[in-house]
Amino acid sequence: QVQDSDAPTMKDGTVILKPTDVLHIPGLGFDGLVGYSPIAMAKNAIGMAIACEEYGAKFFAKARPWQVVEAVDCALPCSRQNELDGADAEYLLKHGCRLVAEGANMPTTLDATKYLQENKVDFFPGKAANAGGVATSGLEMSQNSERLSWTFEEVDAKLNGIMVNIYHSIDDAAREYGQEGNYVAGANIAGFLKVAEAMMAQGIV
Repeated sequence: QVQDSDAPTMKDGTVILKPTDVLHIPGLGFDGLVGYSPIAMAKNAIGMAIACEEYGAKFFAKARPWQVVEAVDCALPCSRQNELDGADAEYLLKHGCRLVAEGANMPTTLDATKYLQENKVDFFPGKAANAGGVATSGLEMSQNSERLSWTFEEVDAKLNGIMVNIYHSIDDAAREYGQEGNYVAGANIAGFLKVAEAMMAQGIV
């Protein structure tokens, strides 16, 4: 909370700061209005500086992670939609990338996806590679409905089995329909067939 006078006060255990003790940066708070303590901001800045010195980190202005690596085996875009574009895909390929697996909702642009596929980079779309979160939610629902409590190892083993099955499903579908190695097509076909088979089993079509 902020008061108009200069002296900070206490009210019901809440410290009310004077305006000069609060840093207001639009968009930096949760609603653009609530300010952050300059002390907290300074602490974060100092902590990042110490980490950079200790671990040899570098700051790249106006850069995304895909074009600052010198060598890469695989890329896992897991942040936001369209975060990896065509230029990023070209850079990754030139620096050794052989596999890209999405960990978010459509983080790779269409032109980047096509470029990676055309250059024989194994590309796994989010609808398959990012299914672990939804699968784990399903496992949680199963535990709740059956009044069970699985260990971490049990959940991890079940999730591993689910992801292995997903891979085989999309790989088999791609092979069966003449799209071997195209895991985007395999995921689309496998997903469509699963829904179609369920609809037919229920007599909807």
